Amino acid sequence: MISNNNGTTPTQPITIGRVAPDFTALTTQGPITLSQFRGKWVLLFSHPGDFTPVCTSEFIAFSQLYDEFINRNVQLIGISIDSNPAHLGWFVSILENSGITIPFPLIADRNAEVSTLYGMVNPDRIYETSVRDVFIIDPVQRIRSILAYPATNGRNMYELLRLIDALQVSTEYRVSTPANWMPGDPLIIPVPTTYDEVLKRINDPESLGLQCKDWYYCYKNYDDVVNQNNIPAQAPAPTPTQTPAPTTTPTTNSSSFTNIISATNTNTNTTTYSNKINNTSSVSSVKKTEFKKG
Repeated sequence: MISNNNGTTPTQPITIGRVAPDFTALTTQGPITLSQFRGKWVLLFSHPGDFTPVCTSEFIAFSQLYDEFINRNVQLIGISIDSNPAHLGWFVSILENSGITIPFPLIADRNAEVSTLYGMVNPDRIYETSVRDVFIIDPVQRIRSILAYPATNGRNMYELLRLIDALQVSTEYRVSTPANWMPGDPLIIPVPTTYDEVLKRINDPESLGLQCKDWYYCYKNYDDVVNQNNIPAQAPAPTPTQTPAPTTTPTTNSSSFTNIISATNTNTNTTTYSNKINNTSSVSSVKKTEFKKG
């Protein structure tokens, strides 16, 4: 590591929503600074050590899907406490054994300064070894997701891509994604914040383009969301000339809701993905990204 650009080690734990600590570090592609990637999404990931089988499989997998990350405006950055010469020798070994060139930088964090800055050093180990962490950082350099994996188990690259797609669509359209969401599936709309909005959802969700099980639990079709320039953070409140909807027994359409839930899970396989992505596009496109099932 060349410098901690924040001046001091943070006293607060690294959490989702915090500004990602800036740093300048030596990598296999020369010195880099985290802040130079402002405007891009960054996937910062650590690994326990060079010349290890699980880490080798991950670097090969990241490299094979590198274009998918680039298509999503994502900069991959690896980090390890091994030296830069060790990193370079490992990359040569990967090239000789697999024919794959690693296209993204790997930080040489010999003193574990970046790892400590991000809370990646495992205090239970005798030796300074970073755990297998992932930090997804958005274009304004806020941490949006933190994942931790044991040294014995490699990461699922397709799940990382799926999570990035979900974060990007949530950021762009102010929506949420349900369990097992895949690109193209219906999206969860934020809950209303006023009583009038609640009544509107109960009595006339169709006018809002929603399918609801209850007033707080509503979906909107993916294509309707991405084709709309901007989705309101909540259902629009009635204008002063409107008469609020009468308080009546909710008339939710259970059948439609069941159909949309079924659609949400149609393309989902929670255990495996195939070894390639077909028909991939960015989340800003109407075209659906398909993660084919194994």
